[in-house]
This record gives sequence, C-alpha cells and structure tokens, in this order.
Amino acid sequence: MIETHGKIMITTFIALLIGLVFIQAIGTDVELTKVGSIAILNESVALTATTTTISNETVTLSDGLANKTGTLANNHLTTLTALRNFSSEVITNYCNITLATGVLSCNDTGNYTAYADYTYNDYSTGQLSSSYDEWLSFDACRNSTMDAIEANLHCNLTIATGAVRVNYDNFTDDLAYIDYKYEPDTYVHNSAARTILTVTVLLFAVGILLVGVGYAWKSFKESDMS
Repeated sequence: MIETHGKIMITTFIALLIGLVFIQAIGTDVELTKVGSIAILNESVALTATTTTISNETVTLSDGLANKTGTLANNHLTTLTALRNFSSEVITNYCNITLATGVLSCNDTGNYTAYADYTYNDYSTGQLSSSYDEWLSFDACRNSTMDAIEANLHCNLTIATGAVRVNYDNFTDDLAYIDYKYEPDTYVHNSAARTILTVTVLLFAVGILLVGVGYAWKSFKESDMS
C-alpha cells in the first residue's frame, strides 16, 4: 500500500506540474487575444524619391544690371535639362541654378523670359512593416535628425495599406521615423468570444485543481486503509 501511495503522490505531482505549464502557456495566448492596439515608436522607413519631369516652364527673369534671376515653380531639382530663350536658343550655359531651391542666375543676355526643362524630386514614398495588416493610427513623423514633420500634411500615412508619403518641400532624407499603432492578428474583436476564452482558462485551472484533489483524496484513502 505504501508503494501505491507513493506512486499516486508522484502521479499527482507530475499532473499538477504539467497542468501548470499548460495553463501558463494558454493564459499567455488568451491575454494576447485582448490586446487590441500596440504602439510602435521610431520605426525606420526607407524612402524612395519619385521624380517629375517639367517641359517648357515659363520663368520670368528679373531686370538686373549684371545678371538676371528667376525661380522655377519647383525645387529639389535633380537636373536642369535645358533653358531656352523666346527664340528657342539654348541659354543653359549662361545660367547657374541652385538645384535645392530652383533659383536661376543668368548673365544679362537681354532676355527677360526663359523656358525651362527639368526634373525634380516631387515626393518620397515608403512602407511600414509588412508583418502588420491592421494599422490603426498615424501618430508622428520625423527625419533622420529627429525633427518633426507635420503629420497628415507634409508626411502622410495611408492607414489601409501602411504606405508612407513625404513631401520634398519639407524633407530630403532617404529615411523617415514613424510612430503608429497597429492591431495584432491575435486580437479577438468579439467581446463575448474574449469572455469565453477567459472562462476557458478558468475552467482549465479548476480541472487541474480537481485532478490534484482527486489524486490526493485517493492517496489518503488508500493510506487510511493500510
């Protein structure tokens, strides 16, 4: 009887130990079903520039004595392809341009109007982590020096797709740092289902307790009989 009593106690201990391991794992998974929002801070998003080509843009040049200046409609140029006068003569070699600002400075050639062909960086695009399929909110956007770029104006996020767009007038880096929230795949939307899952864990815990009590009771009974 003593040998049987010992076996029952060992079996009880093993059953409780295994039950505790399982209930911890199950409880952790059930808690994840209740997490409806996770905040991500400073996710690094690689940006790719989108360029636009302009042809025959009219530029009015100032009436300067030594040179004439003018400003293109866009800045952040990648290249000034050609600059012509009203007679379609190329005057690019007579002018300098600051690509970042689109400002022209030309020698005084007697022309007060120029026609420009150029390509400029219009905006940049990127993509949030592809592992998330339920983006909830767009909270902040920063450049590589952590300076804020106004969200939903100069830096935009398409919640449905996780696509990021940054205007070049306010941003010239190839990285952006985004704060946002997303909904994990484990979240259970239905509140009744979440409650049932919680009760399931409770019932499992009660079941383990009853198994332990049952084995202990059996052990004590056999001990008394001996």
